[in-house]
Amino acid sequence: MKVLDETLWQEQCAELEADGKIGQEFRCYLERWVDQAEELVEAGLSPVEAVRLGMTRTETELGFAGLGFLGQMLVLMLTHWVHAEQLVAQLSPIELRLAQDTLAMKVAQLQADAAQQSTQGEPQ
Repeated sequence: MKVLDETLWQEQCAELEADGKIGQEFRCYLERWVDQAEELVEAGLSPVEAVRLGMTRTETELGFAGLGFLGQMLVLMLTHWVHAEQLVAQLSPIELRLAQDTLAMKVAQLQADAAQQSTQGEPQ
């Protein structure tokens, strides 16, 4: 997977690895999907066409991935992949909404986690 910033990608990988088997399988699936897409970009497809066809190929190879996982993977592609800028410009409104809503849910979860941690430290 060709990434924009190797250091940030390695930090993300460490977070995924810390999630145990599910995080490791998620990373494996994501990297396979992006590797498929990169091959297709090199063959002349646009990044969005490559991601769409790459998903089909990856699902054939590794099995079905649920919408929640696909949304999370799409967000990571848009964050780290070298073709992210071209990809986001070419996404359909539905694909873009999936990425936006997935990101919004992640931010809400992080805020809830932070609020819970701050209240646990307060005397009752």
